[in-house]
Amino acid sequence: MREIASSQRVAFLDLTTIARQGLDDPSLVAGDGLHLSAKAYALFAQRVVQDILCRL
Repeated sequence: MREIASSQRVAFLDLTTIARQGLDDPSLVAGDGLHLSAKAYALFAQRVVQDILCRL
């Protein structure tokens, strides 16, 4: 994915590391045991904002 984004001159931000943390931190997984929790999405948002600010 990173290579495809680069070839199209589009920023790529890998959020998989946050999602994988849910394997060790149940607070990152929603009550259904399948989807991400609000806490995980907040971490996604922080990562996105950090990336945007670094690119300014």
